[in-house]
Amino acid sequence: MFTHKTFLFIQLYCVLHISINNTMHLKPNHFLRNTLLSILQKITDQKKYVIGTQERSGMGSSLHALLNHLYYCEKKGLTPVVFWNEKSLYYKKEGFNNKSNVWEYYFEPLSPTKYQLGDKINYNSPHNSHIYFVYQNAAHSIRKDAARLMKKYNIRPNKHVQTKIDTFYKKNIEGNHTIAIHIRGTDKIKEEKPVNPKSLIKEALKHAHEKTQFYIATDEQTIMDQALSLLKGRKVIYWDCFRSLDGSPLHIGQKEHPQASRAQVGEDIVIEMYLLSKCDFLVRTLSNVSNFVLYLNPAMPYITLR
Repeated sequence: MFTHKTFLFIQLYCVLHISINNTMHLKPNHFLRNTLLSILQKITDQKKYVIGTQERSGMGSSLHALLNHLYYCEKKGLTPVVFWNEKSLYYKKEGFNNKSNVWEYYFEPLSPTKYQLGDKINYNSPHNSHIYFVYQNAAHSIRKDAARLMKKYNIRPNKHVQTKIDTFYKKNIEGNHTIAIHIRGTDKIKEEKPVNPKSLIKEALKHAHEKTQFYIATDEQTIMDQALSLLKGRKVIYWDCFRSLDGSPLHIGQKEHPQASRAQVGEDIVIEMYLLSKCDFLVRTLSNVSNFVLYLNPAMPYITLR
């Protein structure tokens, strides 16, 4: 493997070679140029680390795994490339938002380096010593570290998704004291004991004042209806998306929602995470999605009900 010093030397040599040729108006040495470019490509390939997603992993779980991969890349000096293929729950054969890579359905690429056919895809989380981000841990130091990694690797929604986030935020949240309430339903009961929506609404009201509005986020329509009823007379906002009507998760199972592909469900989850992170306070049940919200905004005050 090329050392860092070798890499810098080749870069410097390329710059000097091009500069001298341009200054002296000499015909470029195409063989030398192509050879150096080939060497640089090999160095890049050696440093490339392609991140996939495990089968049956929801969006929040996949994003936590991604952060663990990035933590590993940072420690090892690797260049991360995110490539979510048909293993992703949100994969759509014909693509989505004019993209074929599921990651790019919703997010910008991490770097100009791309996945190439034949590249090893790392689906599983790195060695246990690098499994740092888990949904059960929202310690402030971990939240800050997650935010730092996302900034370093430039994790951000693509323009299509960001426009939807910005439009809703400016119309409904900006300038208003907003308490976010995230209530995870459907299949989460297999991992966490369900929390009665009454308890969450009661807690949210403790942190509200007369003009406070409430942003409700849930994957289950029955829970949404309960929350709206409990907050009757108060201003409530929510993202208009498809929710489970029968308690079964929209992102898992053989049949998709008749009106919403899983790719669309994935987009709605990403949008809701970013909108939740822009609120003033979060009342939540324990989940990957609500925990990632706290990573997006490490300064956000919150309370977890279990």
